[in-house]
Amino acid sequence: HLWPRLCRHRLGWLPEATRQQLDALWLARIERLQAGPEAWLDASRRRRAAGPDIDHDALPWTWRNTLGSMMALVGQDDSLYDAYIARPADVAMHRQMLAATLAMRRAGVPAAERPAWLARQGGLSPEVQRRVGWEPDARALRWLTWADELRVGGTPTSPSAPFRIAIDPGP
Repeated sequence: HLWPRLCRHRLGWLPEATRQQLDALWLARIERLQAGPEAWLDASRRRRAAGPDIDHDALPWTWRNTLGSMMALVGQDDSLYDAYIARPADVAMHRQMLAATLAMRRAGVPAAERPAWLARQGGLSPEVQRRVGWEPDARALRWLTWADELRVGGTPTSPSAPFRIAIDPGP
């Protein structure tokens, strides 16, 4: 009985205004995704490092559309989509790393020159290069996936569960 009264008298719920707020959120997300999943996840990582950015004193509690503003506030958290965005980004990164290691093996690059060769000719984006590391003897390439970073907070220098491609067979 409360819902029809709220809608009829427009106290706390304006359906069209709420639809417009939610549409604006989705359009902003779509625009951010135009830059690609790497840019989305990099921005998300920077937001997490900066800490919570909700100013509880400035929440949009408008007296005419309080319920709609609360719904839009719940839907504003883009970090809920990070795991979904990380999947295609990780697949693309796996492909890039595999192609780079195959090219390195075909070229017969010595172990001592591999890090420099990969930086020059690997064709990796700067964000992927930031995630790449080498085993101490440069016989294997390892990297931090976005999913791993989101799940357990690994870093490229100390990944919790790095993906690894051996370039040379072990001794």
